[in-house]
Amino acid sequence: MNEGIYTGVVVQHSIGVSNGEKQTPFVLIKFNLKGTEEHINAWIYIVAGNEKNLRIARKSLKAIGFDPDTQDIGELQTNPTLLAGKECELELAAEEYNGNTTIKVKWINPFRKPVEKQQLAALTKGLRSVKSKDAEDDDIPF
Repeated sequence: MNEGIYTGVVVQHSIGVSNGEKQTPFVLIKFNLKGTEEHINAWIYIVAGNEKNLRIARKSLKAIGFDPDTQDIGELQTNPTLLAGKECELELAAEEYNGNTTIKVKWINPFRKPVEKQQLAALTKGLRSVKSKDAEDDDIPF
């Protein structure tokens, strides 16, 4: 498995707490990486009182189809396949710990919306409008 952007498909999930002194609650999600035989686990930590963490957790959960405004987090524990089959964008990155490098889930994101035709046309028009003889004859080394 390499770093990059993948489509993740939720297989199952569970709720737990970290083994550390703080006993931080988390949602563990097992993903299959679409188009591969690979799978990867992601931990979404939920730290009460930490607004930045809560915003990231909320975004990640919404990306896999869980709506914290209408659903109770306990549903993920009582029904470990509630979100099975939901897809999202996963950004995987290398992480080093104690001299070992592993690939981990860096971000869980909703899919990006495609660029609309009107915007694509405007982009094309803009690129074409800057065409000049000087730019074509420039000594650009690539």
